[in-house]
Amino acid sequence: MEYCKSCDNKNTCNNCGDHFFDEIEQECVEECPERYIGIDGVCEKCSKNCLKCENGDTCKECDVEEGYFLHLDDKKCYEE
Repeated sequence: MEYCKSCDNKNTCNNCGDHFFDEIEQECVEECPERYIGIDGVCEKCSKNCLKCENGDTCKECDVEEGYFLHLDDKKCYEE
C-alpha cells in the first residue's frame, strides 16, 4: 500500500508514518480529501457544508455552490 509504513496480516495499514489515514478509503494518503482535515494522523470530517477546515469545527471555506457562506465570527457555514 502506498504511504503505508506497516500493515497487519490482512493487508490493512496500521501505521501511515508521516501521512494521513483516510477512513473512507481505508488507506494512507499524502493529504486528506476535500471536506476533511488531517488531525493526529487521521482524516477527520469537517463540519457540515464546510469544504476546508482548520479542525473539525473551524471552517475556512464553505460550499458556496450549495448556497452556504462562512460566518466570520464563529467560522461556521450558514445558508444564505
